[in-house]
Amino acid sequence: MNGLDNFEKRFLFRLTRAFAMFVILAIFLILGLGGLFFLSKYEEVNSKVTAVEIVDIVKPPATAPSPATSSLSLQTQKREDNSLPAIKTPFVLQKNLNMPEKIKVVKDWLDDVPLDKEQEFIDEMAAAVTEAEKLNLAAAETMDAYHRVKMRRLKAENAAEEKREHDRLYMIGATLSAVALIALFSLILVLLAIERNTRQVEK
Repeated sequence: MNGLDNFEKRFLFRLTRAFAMFVILAIFLILGLGGLFFLSKYEEVNSKVTAVEIVDIVKPPATAPSPATSSLSLQTQKREDNSLPAIKTPFVLQKNLNMPEKIKVVKDWLDDVPLDKEQEFIDEMAAAVTEAEKLNLAAAETMDAYHRVKMRRLKAENAAEEKREHDRLYMIGATLSAVALIALFSLILVLLAIERNTRQVEK
């Protein structure tokens, strides 16, 4: 039995302990590298739109928009209520939203904008219209162009956030699984230590 005991003690126990330590260190390494990869793979997706971007889109035609190309190109001589409830509307938009139909269009746009982005939407649109008016570009066409660009950015931002959340949940699951494996192999080390100490006491 001494030969078998020596084989277990000098080879099997040491091999098992070395393998358990290797697995634990490998799991820690994989977790670290995986965390770094998770943090570095995402680029910040920003939904902000600058006035210059919109002016560059509107500038090439340099013609007044028609009702067929702009949902805000309706004309009127009568100035109507042009307020947007609960939103601070810059004067440059107030003077261009001079009839209920135009206000309704903007309100419909805002229905697709997150609540925390509504004021940003209006402020950026106002900045784009202000810049367009300096170049004698049509305000209605500018607002339409802004709306198209802004909605694309918001959708991209939302899609990126959803993917980030999905990957975050995946990482949490992987981390919990890794912790469970570490605990399992740590238990093996503990049992080996108990076995070794027990044999020393019996001798």
